[in-house]
Amino acid sequence: MLWRQFPSCLVLVLGTAIACDRVVGVDGDFEEVTGCEAFGNTCLAPPPADWSGPGILFDDLNTVTTCPSVFPDPPEPGQILGTSMSASAPKCECACDPSDKAKCDNLQVFSNESGCPAQGTPIFTAKEGVCALVGAVGSPAVSFKAPLVLKGCTPREAHDIAPPAWKQPALLCTRQFAGSACADGICAPPIPAEAQVCVYKVGDEACPAGPYSVRTLYYTHVTDERACSACTCGNAAETCTGGVEYYISTLCTGTPDASASISSCKAPPPAGTHALYKATLPDNLTCSPSASTASGDAKADGPLTVCCQK
Repeated sequence: MLWRQFPSCLVLVLGTAIACDRVVGVDGDFEEVTGCEAFGNTCLAPPPADWSGPGILFDDLNTVTTCPSVFPDPPEPGQILGTSMSASAPKCECACDPSDKAKCDNLQVFSNESGCPAQGTPIFTAKEGVCALVGAVGSPAVSFKAPLVLKGCTPREAHDIAPPAWKQPALLCTRQFAGSACADGICAPPIPAEAQVCVYKVGDEACPAGPYSVRTLYYTHVTDERACSACTCGNAAETCTGGVEYYISTLCTGTPDASASISSCKAPPPAGTHALYKATLPDNLTCSPSASTASGDAKADGPLTVCCQK
């Protein structure tokens, strides 16, 4: 294989130019052409002062979703631009799941008339698993108020906040042009047919004078402040059951001397008796979730002016 050196290029004798400003003509002579055009490239006008580019813009993302190898770099990795955006209102919903931290509230004990026709007067409070002294009751009967279930449910967010979507999405692709000068400015690789050649500048700007005159204001990102208020759960619909055991022992140990279901109406224990409340949590706790309120909005942000050739 023979190579021949000419004043301004190196060519393959029986081939086309590799990198020069002359190519072999059809008649075997060397014909003068520009180095940029010799390889199917395009000489583009340089960007005006304070503008970036030139780059290529794809405004049909049905056919192009990533930057081509000849213009491989978006201004930011994976960045899609848009002229505006749409964002639906959040759908805010709460739910409640049974909690593994549920426990029974304290048991309230009341003095009462025989048959317990009404709630009566509170005489003492029994905490689950704690031995408590019962004073003189002074009434023919005692009754109980079924304790509430504390921490019966855990709130769960069931919100639906759909991602915002660009209107008229576009992909802007750039490349480095170091050492790529040509007679009219910058020597660029072949431009894909579906792309526009453009310059760009951060902000909402007018297009500069010159060939880059077709203006579109894009936005680079979305500021999304849509949110739903926190979820909470009300008390469980069910209440605790269980019973009270009475002991002469001050430690409530051994065999209880008497007992009563908290759903019963019983004669009071003797004065000086100690009571031990043994609670039973209900199965399948259900709680009412709070309402959740939507707030905030989403807006297109980061204006970027893109000016393209006609």
